Amino acid sequence: MTDATDDKWFRIAKENSGFTEDGTYEAVGPKFNANPERLDDNTLIKHGNDTLAAERSFEGIKSFLEQNRIEGIVFWHENGDRAKIKRSDFGFEWTKKTR
Repeated sequence: MTDATDDKWFRIAKENSGFTEDGTYEAVGPKFNANPERLDDNTLIKHGNDTLAAERSFEGIKSFLEQNRIEGIVFWHENGDRAKIKRSDFGFEWTKKTR
């Protein structure tokens, strides 16, 4: 990352997360997306770190997203393919509207 002012919150989130490995990350916290996770500090969450116990059916995924305060679920296939299903795909609100 650069030292540009625009990157300030991302740099702080990276410092707070302690991650040094390659990968993709979600920036979360008070300075990102109206903080729907209601975190006290900015940080990064590595994609693929958590395994969720969601039933893999339309109703199972819908129910899981309705009951859990997460933006969505990313499914990873062993061949590298990925797909993301978001709360908004089911009409559930996310961001400022959820506060």
